[in-house]
Amino acid sequence: MKRFIKVLTPLALAALCLAGCSNIPDYPAVTSVEKHTYINEVGETVPVAENIGDYPGITQPPKSIATTHEVEFVMNSYYVCGNTVVTFSEIEFENIDTPQNEVYGSFNGVITGKDKKDTEFRIAYNAYDENGNLIKENGCMSRNVSKMKKDDKISFTFGVPLGTAKIEFVDYK
Repeated sequence: MKRFIKVLTPLALAALCLAGCSNIPDYPAVTSVEKHTYINEVGETVPVAENIGDYPGITQPPKSIATTHEVEFVMNSYYVCGNTVVTFSEIEFENIDTPQNEVYGSFNGVITGKDKKDTEFRIAYNAYDENGNLIKENGCMSRNVSKMKKDDKISFTFGVPLGTAKIEFVDYK
């Protein structure tokens, strides 16, 4: 029995030490909501009246007008992937001036805890339309963090399908 205790004690102490080396905060992440807008320069087309005097019988092509869109972002104060922690700082949107299917945004943060073994950090997101219907599920943002360290700034690019009213960021599973 003494031999068993002599072997078990160092193993138990090593396990406790490794369990105490976690970078994950002891408190739960706080969820917040932010609203951001982007301008789509070719968001809507309107017909142009026929120019009868100058060109009889010819209709002018539709004219594009800019539209403003608001997207609600639901995010946590921090995200965890492996034993690396990224604290959220801000979201930025691009304005678009050519027709496309999605808008791109940047999710910016700071590495507040980093494990040397972690080489990649991922955050997932879901996009919803104005009726709450899921239009993009399990979108993934990924960055190589092998050469990064604690307090480094990190940025992720993500695609937002046109027509999105809400995006929810979640820990990647």
